[in-house]
Amino acid sequence: MVLGLVAPGLAALAPVLAAGEPAGDLQEQLRALAAAEKLTIVGIERVDDTAPRVIDVGGSLEARIGTLLSGYNYMLIHDRNGAVTALRIMGPARDRDPTPAAVAEIRLAATRRGAHLAVDAVMTGPRGGWLRRPLIVDTGATTIVLPESAIPALGFAGTDLVAGTAETAGGPVPARMARLDRVTIGRAVVRDVAVTFVPDAHLGGAALLGMSFLGHFRLTVDDTRNLIVLRPK
Repeated sequence: MVLGLVAPGLAALAPVLAAGEPAGDLQEQLRALAAAEKLTIVGIERVDDTAPRVIDVGGSLEARIGTLLSGYNYMLIHDRNGAVTALRIMGPARDRDPTPAAVAEIRLAATRRGAHLAVDAVMTGPRGGWLRRPLIVDTGATTIVLPESAIPALGFAGTDLVAGTAETAGGPVPARMARLDRVTIGRAVVRDVAVTFVPDAHLGGAALLGMSFLGHFRLTVDDTRNLIVLRPK
């Protein structure tokens, strides 16, 4: 039996592709992973996050665990052949919420949407509601821009929203502004992110990743490989 102490996030140094559908809260994701991999977990009660994590369903078991437990201290227990047989969770790290400064470079696989690239994001509202959807990278947008239909899923109450106006290609439209508790894209996590909600008809089914998130990073776009690289400022 081999014990390995893993620092938060080190098991997920390889790029994490947002290919997995988050289901339920973080504890439920861990239990589902344990059932699928016949993995024993000790200390799951020490995980108190409610927001799910987006994982690469094709990644190694160690990488998936590392993504799910980013921000926690834990141990992996291996058998003689090197296979992971058990996971012991010690609790949250001192710096519970990863920040852009916690990593040197984040590489994100993107999906092409015409002339633009989109990345999968998990957004968490002020009361724990969450939404996963692709966002088009748009450095011309001041904030994240979402359709009004996303407001209930994110759990915003009327008192959380401020009425205003947003400028679009078709001219000004009524909008509501608010703050997301956090936005997670791969290993990039930013807290307290400004978001603007506009009527669905004005977005044509799209949503934008603007500078309220991107402004925390130096952005490089590799169009030939459909790759987004974020380097913390």
